[in-house]
Amino acid sequence: MTLAQRHGYVLILAFAALVQFPAFTAAKEAAKPGWSIPSDVKSELINGYRIVYKDEGQGAAIVFVHGANADYRSFGPQIAALASSYRVIAPSLRHYYPEKWNGEGSDFSVAQHAADVAALIRRLNLGKVHLVGWSRGVAVAIEIAKAHPDLVRTLVMEDGVIVMPVDETPERRSAAELRTKTNKAIEEHLLAGDPNKAAEVLVDDLSAPRSMAKTPRAAQTGRPR
Repeated sequence: MTLAQRHGYVLILAFAALVQFPAFTAAKEAAKPGWSIPSDVKSELINGYRIVYKDEGQGAAIVFVHGANADYRSFGPQIAALASSYRVIAPSLRHYYPEKWNGEGSDFSVAQHAADVAALIRRLNLGKVHLVGWSRGVAVAIEIAKAHPDLVRTLVMEDGVIVMPVDETPERRSAAELRTKTNKAIEEHLLAGDPNKAAEVLVDDLSAPRSMAKTPRAAQTGRPR
């Protein structure tokens, strides 16, 4: 190779690097979430969103899917009990902690959460997993099992919420009106900057009146006293 050819080759490589660098930088920036990721979890960019998850133990995988007013931290005792015999994965679903979501966007749904968890299972090469859904997480787990049966070894549904068609009746209309009223109250408290009151309305609605007030402070905050 002549000196001129070498110079030409170097120029071509330099030009290619300049062309690719902006795209690389943009992709890198897009992968950065707008919130901090706790040091005790792992994360993966899944379907354009940074999913955080606990990953403990070895062996056949158990994947926990949390409910509506929860996140990966809800499964601390289960992880501690099972990680000696299984690989335990507990993700936070899209727009849950640690993100402080502002409620904007159209990507918060059972279908989206199911697609994210399924993609995470594939990304981690977990094979067939023991899939455990809790509360609203049951609806997510069912969607995963329906759309990706090759990923599910067993399906566990604990205290589940299931999305299913229901005949139009006066009782259904009454329940829908109550749900709308509750959701509106939660939204108003959040917009007013009072997440604690919003959480109280949600917990009392899911359980019984004054359930939140009767709950020990440590359990409300997820922190020891």
